[in-house]
Amino acid sequence: MPDATKLPYLIKLLDDESAVVQKAVLGELAAFGHSLDGELAKLDIDEHQRKIIQDLLAGKKDAH
Repeated sequence: MPDATKLPYLIKLLDDESAVVQKAVLGELAAFGHSLDGELAKLDIDEHQRKIIQDLLAGKKDAH
């Protein structure tokens, strides 16, 4: 079960340019599966961050 307390830290790493970091963030976010939307709704994230997350999960290479 993924740890929802990590989400704020993962959100902060969304803009990291390192491919290694991006891959790790993607793995962590993907582990939430269908519960990710509900967990993100509990956080104060902006539309830009939400778009980056959607793009990462959709497999786009350049999410920004």
